[in-house]
Amino acid sequence: MKNVEVEISSFVSPAEWDRLRIFFRRRARFVGSHRDATTYFEKNGRLRIRVEPDAAYLVFKSGFMHSPHREEIEISFSKKNAGQLERVLDKMGFPVLIRWF
Repeated sequence: MKNVEVEISSFVSPAEWDRLRIFFRRRARFVGSHRDATTYFEKNGRLRIRVEPDAAYLVFKSGFMHSPHREEIEISFSKKNAGQLERVLDKMGFPVLIRWF
C-alpha cells in the first residue's frame, strides 16, 4: 500500500480561527513537530528541495497544483549537498520560485 497525503486548505475569519483553535485544543492530541526548509522551483511549483534536520529530499509532483491527485517521486540525499543541487537546477533553467521554513 502506498502512503497517501491528504491536504485541505481553507480561508477562515479571525473569529472562526479562534473557534477552531479551541475545538482542536479540546479534542486533538499533539504528536510532534516538524521542521524543514523547502525551496520551490519554477515549472508550476512541481519541483522542490526539502531540507530536514537529518536529510534532504528532491521532490517532484506530477500534474498541477490542485489536481485531484498527483504522483510524488521523492529522492533522499545528504543535506550538505542541497546548495549544490540548487545551483544545478538553476543552471538547468529552474529558478527559485519561493522558499518557506
